[in-house]
Amino acid sequence: MVNTLRTHEISELDTGVFHTILEPCSVAVLPHVLEAGTSHVWLVEHRPDERLVWGDLSVPLAANAPAEQLRVRSAVYDLQMATTEFIGHVVPRLSGGTGVILLQLDRPVPDSLRYRELSALPTRHAILRQNGWRLTFELPHGGEYAEVTAADRRTVERILADPIIAAGKVTGELP
Repeated sequence: MVNTLRTHEISELDTGVFHTILEPCSVAVLPHVLEAGTSHVWLVEHRPDERLVWGDLSVPLAANAPAEQLRVRSAVYDLQMATTEFIGHVVPRLSGGTGVILLQLDRPVPDSLRYRELSALPTRHAILRQNGWRLTFELPHGGEYAEVTAADRRTVERILADPIIAAGKVTGELP
């Protein structure tokens, strides 16, 4: 028996943790997913260039060192900012082929919270809730199915009811 991906269905992964799958999409769908009233976005392990090539980039060599122009490849870092800043400043600059792991929270992410360590824990959703977690959006790369996991069913229902998402028009340049 072959399992098929079923989009726009809501499942409860854990008590009070809801999940759905969106059609193949790009990061352009994010303004239709993110909650305007939720204050912070945490972009996990952002790669400004997903290609394995060398390029010039200003980076510090230590935490307290000034940034220097260096030849680097595979730069990876987390970003944290206000939701409005992320939607208005970052989303338009992300490549359509870019994949993202993004969490939206009611407050800043504490220094001690590390996504990769947290994602392996069976208590991850409880820990995230303690830190103001509202939703997670995971897109492996542009043009792929996206997963949305949220701290309440209403959030997933709101996302699925968005006219752009409900119509399945979640690729390319979106209004």
